[in-house]
Amino acid sequence: ASARGPMALGLGLARTGRVAEAAASFESAVAMLTPAERAAIFDLSPILRRRDAEHYRALPDSERLRFDQLYWEASDPLHLTPENEFQVEFLARVSYAHMRFGDRERAIRGIETAPGVVYVRYGPPDVAAAFPPASAGSVTDPTIANRVITVWWYPQRKLRFVFRGTPGVG
Repeated sequence: ASARGPMALGLGLARTGRVAEAAASFESAVAMLTPAERAAIFDLSPILRRRDAEHYRALPDSERLRFDQLYWEASDPLHLTPENEFQVEFLARVSYAHMRFGDRERAIRGIETAPGVVYVRYGPPDVAAAFPPASAGSVTDPTIANRVITVWWYPQRKLRFVFRGTPGVG
């Protein structure tokens, strides 16, 4: 009854290069979503430039749906295959972001977090490192987890992102 299983399966299939099977799994997962959940999954604003994302969010639903269709048609790298490989990769990244950075108890979607947005936009970092606080103190101190510093580095793009706080959410 939940789309989480097919989304996770789609992620696994996409990561192992089984694009056609991943697309089918994502399609079955999307069919289980409410319109609001579907809109959140397919929201293109994290991969658009800031100004374009603002215009995108301001579009009426019907125009946004048409924009989405045109975007995915234009970005399909292999028109001879029935799947859109870029869309499958996008859905795999969104799935990963929701699983890794989301918090179901607090109703935070992974794509609503800073690491989630970066992950969806740029993919997995080439280099990732986590550093404990300078004064770690007691291991049982619950505030320590909130002071961890995580760095993601994308050397090809010359980008570096620094996240402070609990690893996974924030």
